[in-house]
Amino acid sequence: MGTAAAVPAVGNGRCGRWRDHRQVIDGLLHRVRTGVQWRDLPERSGPWKTVYERHRP
Repeated sequence: MGTAAAVPAVGNGRCGRWRDHRQVIDGLLHRVRTGVQWRDLPERSGPWKTVYERHRP
């Protein structure tokens, strides 16, 4: 299950920003489902440290 349906694409000229949020959400969901360590997230999720920092409160 991807997040394409959960996070709508916005046509405001900032596609990169929204794509990055979608990648981070995918990385978080992957980690929750599989239980992998932060450093073992797939490359398609972006840098693991970005996913980790956006997840922290």
